[in-house]
Amino acid sequence: MVFIYLLAFILLVGGWIWFIYLKEKEKQYSILIVVSMSSPFLLFSVAIKLAENTGSNSAIFSSYSLLMILIANSILLNLTIFLVSLKKK
Repeated sequence: MVFIYLLAFILLVGGWIWFIYLKEKEKQYSILIVVSMSSPFLLFSVAIKLAENTGSNSAIFSSYSLLMILIANSILLNLTIFLVSLKKK
């Protein structure tokens, strides 16, 4: 499960770093939006399979908690992208 937590942390921090990079370079955010919305579900599916193989109920709860955190982060990131795009126009 440590790998899953590390991957979730990379997704949380990496999304915002990528957003800052794209904002400074004034590039499009379309790939970032797709990645930020799909990556929580991909990570969740991997975490559930790992929890299923280990037979741990707490791992299933942790996977679901990470999914909710990553979805909230994705929504916040996409909302920020939307507001920045509106501000440019």
